[in-house]
Amino acid sequence: MSLNPFQSIALCFSGGGYRASTFGLGNLAFLDHLGLRKQVKAISTVSGGTITGAAYAQAQIDGQEFPAFFRSFYDWLANDQLAANAISNLNNDRLWQDSTYRHKRQTPINAFAIEYQKAFPGSLGEIEDAIEAGKCHVDRFVFNATDFSHGLTFRIQNQADKNKFGNFYTPFLSTTQRHAVKLGDAIAASSCFPGGFEPIGFPNDFLPVELRPDDLPEMGIMDGGILDNQGIESLFASGKRMYDSYFICDVESPYVGSPFAFSGVTPFARLVTWLIQIWSLLLLVAVTATAFWLNLPWLAVFLGAISLLLFALRIGIWSISKKAQAMLGLPQPLTMPIHKVGNYILDRMNSLLSMANDVTLKGNRRNSYFLLYNFYEKELKGRRIASTIYELRCRNAENQPENERYWDKIKPIIGEIPDNLKKIAAESAAFPTVLWFTPADRENKMLDKLITTGMFTACYNILALIIGECSEEQRQDPAVQEIYTKTLAAWQRFATDPYWLINELKG
Repeated sequence: MSLNPFQSIALCFSGGGYRASTFGLGNLAFLDHLGLRKQVKAISTVSGGTITGAAYAQAQIDGQEFPAFFRSFYDWLANDQLAANAISNLNNDRLWQDSTYRHKRQTPINAFAIEYQKAFPGSLGEIEDAIEAGKCHVDRFVFNATDFSHGLTFRIQNQADKNKFGNFYTPFLSTTQRHAVKLGDAIAASSCFPGGFEPIGFPNDFLPVELRPDDLPEMGIMDGGILDNQGIESLFASGKRMYDSYFICDVESPYVGSPFAFSGVTPFARLVTWLIQIWSLLLLVAVTATAFWLNLPWLAVFLGAISLLLFALRIGIWSISKKAQAMLGLPQPLTMPIHKVGNYILDRMNSLLSMANDVTLKGNRRNSYFLLYNFYEKELKGRRIASTIYELRCRNAENQPENERYWDKIKPIIGEIPDNLKKIAAESAAFPTVLWFTPADRENKMLDKLITTGMFTACYNILALIIGECSEEQRQDPAVQEIYTKTLAAWQRFATDPYWLINELKG
């Protein structure tokens, strides 16, 4: 590998809704400012980060220069019609009869896929055409999803070296088939998070009937962040090449939320406990009958529905008890204290949420970073950047960049992190994982703050790499010295005017 860690760059955009899309765009924009964007040879994306990755792939297909790409993508984000248009798509029955979309199920995730396709109409095959024609500096695009049929990563990627589309269970796709795999479907699959959406099917929701592989059982595909929310592991999969540096744009917090707490006595637990009692059910039935007698039909229907639900819940508890008794060979039915049912429900709900948001995601994140900072420590020291949205908030006891290992070397050169940058970073890190901006967000200019946070965080981390982790031999390389000088000058500008670069690009 070259002494210059920026000679070839593998870039990752993590998941995280529009927080990830915008932060990734800011990082990419700063690489462009340094003249390093065309050194990016691989882009691996997840969920919200795939929106930016696919948008950039479309720009490469179209031969669009970066300033034009930035403005068009910025305008699309600012227009903020994705969710509204997707809902309109879902309810437009005529749209689903169109020959372009007839092969798709009429589901919310496919409604979003159609909307993405309108904005980014390209395909994997067109990416390959652009690479072959010399129009695209990126050799490999990987849009990561999760195969729910086999419990594996599902990589929607262009044909490059030995890297395979899908996974072990997916046949090789022909050129015609790869031209039919749309970027809109790649975004939808990569950002199809459980609970918010149902799975998108491969190949049925991706390919028309005549192009589907023979004898391939349909797979349920969902959000790539379930297994790897940073997109790191795909860069080290079979057929990997070692890039000169790995640049991770990550908006996922490493911190576990509030420690798991048992429900105890809460209003919800008390309400469920009260409603589950047989006398409460009888009381509701009596009130429902009274509402009918008083000619209050809507109230009667409402109370009747609640009564039916409670009756079904009691029948369900009884049925589960009987099945458990038979399965375990118990001499008597498995019963539970009725007055504790509310607590049982709450504790199970909280444990499922904790497993999804803290245990699984944080555990997978640690595994991904283990590759960069432990398993490949020898090969990648001085060649890895983790640009994280939360780090410049400086919310730690030392009031310094969070999880920064080289602050004692960096601080004498750049000084304390300015308060204005800390404030913008804190607001950006707190932005929720959604695909829209509220009126309050627009009034607060959150789009600009998120992109700007990506810009100055990338700037800081490139300085941190060169100052803290690069070897002396690397620092003496003329190309690295030039990058360092330009990056330090940019940091000084960010310190006084955080929005200077985004304002230049917006024109």
